[in-house]
Amino acid sequence: MALLEVICQTEEDARQAEDGGAHRIELVRGISRGGFTPSCDVTEAVLRATRLPVRVMIRENENHEVTEEARIASMAESARRAKELGASGVVLGLRRGGKPDCTLTSRVLAATSLPATFHHAFEELDDPLAAIALLKTIPAIDRILSHGGPGGWEAKAERLEQRRRAALPQITLLAGGGIDEGVIRLLRERTGIVEFHAGRAARAGEDAEAPVTAARVTRLARALTD
Repeated sequence: MALLEVICQTEEDARQAEDGGAHRIELVRGISRGGFTPSCDVTEAVLRATRLPVRVMIRENENHEVTEEARIASMAESARRAKELGASGVVLGLRRGGKPDCTLTSRVLAATSLPATFHHAFEELDDPLAAIALLKTIPAIDRILSHGGPGGWEAKAERLEQRRRAALPQITLLAGGGIDEGVIRLLRERTGIVEFHAGRAARAGEDAEAPVTAARVTRLARALTD
């Protein structure tokens, strides 16, 4: 079954996403800067406001290469708290040079038993297929978010399908990064991708900082089955 994940920042975003037919929420703050860890208060409010599964972003700054012990400890604590509050999963992306930092990723995820999405940091890695093979060695990673690299969606579709196949069976490829109704239909036609991640397209005026609207989410959800 096809699935729509919507990026939310507030409890009202979450309500609108659920009312519009979304299937999962990625909860962040600072969406226009790629998303950071939300506060515990916001996380609690969102989890009260929706019955949808919620994956919480674990990201403290814009750099995906983290070495400071204090920041690593803070990320692990955020992952622990996400589980404690009732999140269904976490979202993170850590690299060392052009490869995923599997050691650090595993260390952060050891603080929680939740499944995890490796987020858009994936696009910074040198060799996507080699990166997928490495990420498959981390049992908690069950999703990889990818927009398919440079070029138009015709070219992206081919690369996304290649990545989807490489990720099986442990990991589901989540298509995101400029997803709208037309892209969803194209990817459904050209690939085996069944999970889609929407940010701007779920918001009024496709403005990253605008609120999510149920009407826009409904348009995206309909594209899953049209």
